[in-house]
Amino acid sequence: MKEYNWELIAKHLAKETNLEENKLVEQLLAKDVEFSKEYSASKKVWNSISTSKNTYNKDKIFMLIEKQINKSEVRNKLRGILKYAAIIIGAILIFGGIATDLNRTKILTANNERVKTYTLPDGSIIHLKKGTTIEYSDSRILTFNRKIHLLKGEGFFEIAKNDGKKFIVKTSDYDITVLGTKFDVNCNELETDVVLAEGKILLNNFDKNEYNNIILSPGNMVSYHKGGASPKIKNVNPSIYNMWLEDKIKFDKFTINDIAEVFRIQFNKTVIIKDKEIGEKRIGGSAPSDDLDLILKGLSNVLDRNIIHRNDSIIIE
Repeated sequence: MKEYNWELIAKHLAKETNLEENKLVEQLLAKDVEFSKEYSASKKVWNSISTSKNTYNKDKIFMLIEKQINKSEVRNKLRGILKYAAIIIGAILIFGGIATDLNRTKILTANNERVKTYTLPDGSIIHLKKGTTIEYSDSRILTFNRKIHLLKGEGFFEIAKNDGKKFIVKTSDYDITVLGTKFDVNCNELETDVVLAEGKILLNNFDKNEYNNIILSPGNMVSYHKGGASPKIKNVNPSIYNMWLEDKIKFDKFTINDIAEVFRIQFNKTVIIKDKEIGEKRIGGSAPSDDLDLILKGLSNVLDRNIIHRNDSIIIE
């Protein structure tokens, strides 16, 4: 089809043709079969765009179609109609499949592995605990927008700096905004916990807006029960909360209270310390992360205390 006719169709559908051009359109529709077919196809696109509930960012559409034009065999046909937004969108749908690309998402999971490590398109590294799922936009045209959604589970994030461009981790309860840092997020049906290891992060968009703009520094932990009371902030040893990344549990000058927290997180055990004075006693060492009995035996020898493991409780006498 002639390049002029493409522009004429675009102008007519956009209601920008003058009287002379309107007459020409009528003549071509009556006599030119090819023009009539192309006009009908374009009109269907126009009508579908006009009645669609989807919204488009026109600035992005212009940018995207420019990119497509540089690659496309139809560059000469499209250059003349860039200013007609609806036809541009139609051209995207017809020639590039770009609308589909804009909605592409990628899902990363750790189904079978104890820990699954992924490198994101911007160089950030994420470690997902078994049973964890995240999702992010995978548009090849817009490229990675540094936003991911933690759908469930626990992940440790090592965020790459990118000229000050923010990185956002969305959870079911709030958003975590970072510039470059390391932190752990644990999201389950009851609560969402964040522990900051390095850098600084901002928590926002809570399900209750009065809790917004919480800034964390290294060593801070925020626990938030869904729909419950205000978020609780406390200082912790961050390494306690990312031990799941390793095959071994490493105690680097941990207090017994720290180790009690490790048992709670790693093994879902409640620790009862009868002699409160030993709670701040510090020890070091390592043990396989999946052998609780071996850890308890070693701890008993170090403390010279009897340790009883009973159901969901560990008692240090």
